[in-house]
Amino acid sequence: MRATPAAVLGAMSVAFSSVASAGTPDGWEGFYAGANVGYAWGSSDAVTSADCGTVGPFYFACGNQAGVQASGTGSLSPDGVTGGVQVGYNWQEQAWVYGGALDFGSFNLSKSRTGASTYVVVVPGVPYATSSSIDSDWLFTARGRLGWTAAPHVLLYATGGLALTNLEVSNAFADANGGLPGSGASSRSKTKAGWTIGGGVEWMLARNWTVDTEYLFLDFGSLATSATVNAPAAPGGNSTLTTSSDLTAHTVRLGVNYRY
Repeated sequence: MRATPAAVLGAMSVAFSSVASAGTPDGWEGFYAGANVGYAWGSSDAVTSADCGTVGPFYFACGNQAGVQASGTGSLSPDGVTGGVQVGYNWQEQAWVYGGALDFGSFNLSKSRTGASTYVVVVPGVPYATSSSIDSDWLFTARGRLGWTAAPHVLLYATGGLALTNLEVSNAFADANGGLPGSGASSRSKTKAGWTIGGGVEWMLARNWTVDTEYLFLDFGSLATSATVNAPAAPGGNSTLTTSSDLTAHTVRLGVNYRY
């Protein structure tokens, strides 16, 4: 006899319910450890400023300042796959569950942009380009959790706390000024402390296993880097090009935990 899809799903549901009811521990209290994988997408606003002078030691003439700054200002949308490990501890008071969690893992968000324009004065019509980029590579959070047992084996929770990442911001400038091209580039990397808030749902499975799906919003503030722009073939005229970029991000991830 050929089994229908409904019969197969019904048999799977009965089997899962039997295993869960036979081996699921009572309550959420205790230590747990596990791993997670997910996806993150972020938002960053790069803002660029440049000093100038009509004469003297500045590379940028003031008539070109607004255009240079505009070419280096804009939005970036980095995204990437995430994954890592977590540990935590829960206490339970009737239907309420509270505790703390630590996690560490990959957080590879990277994006760059380039804006192009032409000079207005001194060498009008000469093209130039200003670029900026932002990059992060790992994420650590230390969070509190407060949950409510919506059903015996289902926990709804809110979470929030400290977030750390290594943030790198870069900028670069180059023009095509004939035999006297100007250029400059810089990069700065720093461990940035920020904050995170979010929530999730955790399901208790057979024996000591749980799975959860979680959303986090993260904010790491901003970081700035400054490049010296000049024409190497004609030293003496230097301008500073500074780019400040911030980073906020969203993550959605699936975790598996073993409860001790």
